[in-house]
Amino acid sequence: MVAVLSFIRYLLITVGAVGSLLLTDMRSYTVFTCLVLLFIWVGQVRNRWMPLRFHGLIIAIEVSIVLWMTSEYGGTIVLLSYSILFSMFVHSIPYRRILIVLQWVALHVAVSTISLADYLILNALYVGVALVLDRMITHSEEEREVQQLYDELRVKHYELEDTRKRLTLYAQEVEQITQLEERNRISRDIHDDLGHKLIRMKMMLEAIVQISTGQESKAAEMTIQVRDQLAESIDTLRSTVRRINPDISDSGKYSLPILIDNFATDCGIRVYYQISGSSYPLYPSEEFVLYRNAQEAMTNAVRHGKADEVNIHLHYEVTHIEFTVSNNGAIPNDLLRRGLGLSGMEERVQLLGGKLKLDLNERFAITTILPRARKQMTIS
Repeated sequence: MVAVLSFIRYLLITVGAVGSLLLTDMRSYTVFTCLVLLFIWVGQVRNRWMPLRFHGLIIAIEVSIVLWMTSEYGGTIVLLSYSILFSMFVHSIPYRRILIVLQWVALHVAVSTISLADYLILNALYVGVALVLDRMITHSEEEREVQQLYDELRVKHYELEDTRKRLTLYAQEVEQITQLEERNRISRDIHDDLGHKLIRMKMMLEAIVQISTGQESKAAEMTIQVRDQLAESIDTLRSTVRRINPDISDSGKYSLPILIDNFATDCGIRVYYQISGSSYPLYPSEEFVLYRNAQEAMTNAVRHGKADEVNIHLHYEVTHIEFTVSNNGAIPNDLLRRGLGLSGMEERVQLLGGKLKLDLNERFAITTILPRARKQMTIS
């Protein structure tokens, strides 16, 4: 745009100057040429070296030169006024519209001696060109602002996506570290408590073997002590096993089979659950997302789709898992306006770096895809 406006500006200067040389009788061609060159030089100074806050002053000097040349030579030299008009749109000059109006007034003064028809044509042409250029530049500036906002929004999106990925990795690492710390505590308890008790009982049994023939009563007393310590060790072992394996109520809190059985019984519908692929342990956060999405999908199938059959398929891939919930109910007509249910499902999936797919073919299906991105940790 800037290159085109600059080209038109210098084309108008060339046509105006050459036209005046050919069509106007001049007393001194040297003075005329010097004035044209002075006009070009002032424009170059304004565009190349002057700060924008001084452009209005330089434009006033250019307008004064054109005003004097138009009154002195007439003819096509008036086109230099239009060249100034185009130059105002090359840069975002402050108070540009005020300067355009002031130059229009100067143009009125310069062409006041020409015929009425030419007077009207020149003014109409000036106003038309000014309006078209102003609209073009305004539109261009708006496009630049929109593009700038879009670029900023895209950068924010990338930053948000990067933050989400780092939070996901951090949550996974926290889960792994927590599990590792719990294993270390259990191993220390086994070593410090149960291991010492077993060693002590072994030594006591060896002593019992040594005194069993001559000191039966002492051997019997030590045997009772070993029995009591063995009972304590069994209790310690049971408590350790309970720490490794949580209570059934806790482990089944987000259990899909329990959810499916309870939902099928409560709603009186058929729910089929299928697992395929080589299964592997899931993080609690992943189990929670699958549980909540299955709960929401089945509830919507019964409430909105009036379905009486739901199929749930959990498929394990090497890099991700696919969890599909489909039903034989009515297929929604409009999914653009998503309710809180679908929006919540999508937010939960995106938080783990996955995506949610909707299928509107023969059966309405919602597929949750979660990536399997985890670091392998070794215990030394």
